[in-house]
Amino acid sequence: MTSKHVLKGVEISKWSLICPSKEQRVAKALSDTILQQGPKMGIKLAQPDLVLIPNDRPEAYLSAMRDAREGTQIVSKQASFWC
Repeated sequence: MTSKHVLKGVEISKWSLICPSKEQRVAKALSDTILQQGPKMGIKLAQPDLVLIPNDRPEAYLSAMRDAREGTQIVSKQASFWC
């Protein structure tokens, strides 16, 4: 996808990917792609915490974000248009 490095690479060791449980397979594919492409851009990434929520209602996402583990650097929502 890309081989262009970011201006200043960072290490992201604590991040979460939130998705409805029915989209778990798509979220896993997304995280695999991010983990594969990140190093090519100079970004070191650890495996994300995959947070499954019961539905795609805003309240479910908000609750999952509030419950993110301490020190989380990034929280990402798996967008439905990637499905």
